[in-house]
Amino acid sequence: MRKPSQGMAYSPCLAMDVQKQCIVPGNEPVDYVAISYTYGNHTPPEITSTAFKELQKPFALETSKFRNFVSPIIRHAMYLTSAIDEWYLWADSLCVTHHESKAASEQLRSMGAIRANAVVTIIATDGDSGSGMSGLKGISNPRGLSQNVIPFGDERLILRNRSFLDEMIFFPT
Repeated sequence: MRKPSQGMAYSPCLAMDVQKQCIVPGNEPVDYVAISYTYGNHTPPEITSTAFKELQKPFALETSKFRNFVSPIIRHAMYLTSAIDEWYLWADSLCVTHHESKAASEQLRSMGAIRANAVVTIIATDGDSGSGMSGLKGISNPRGLSQNVIPFGDERLILRNRSFLDEMIFFPT
């Protein structure tokens, strides 16, 4: 993994190990997934230095003590990370040391580089951290999409739903 602007190996300071369900230090460059999302009305609990140490213990994110630190959108991103055979996920709510203001400031300034150097960055545009991601079979609510299917002889035509962006690009007024 290379940082596009400098050609050097790059890794965020912290990441979530989705297999061990804990926060791990980014001591060396590793492949990771990042997520970009909005908090919405869900404000994650403040992670104190004591809680931060506890979050580094295996399976800490599954405990009742820390379950509310992991919003639905982060849970869904953890699932997706595991589903694509990656081990590490970076999300600002858990991977920025907000309890250390100087370090947090530097980490927040690096968010663009963190997302740019990820194997893949999940861009969650529908909803917010409290609503999670729709359409993950067996994990979240189904997506609210409908398709028009038109019988055409022995075939079926499936009409793609046009989005607002499609309207702007392909059918400008």
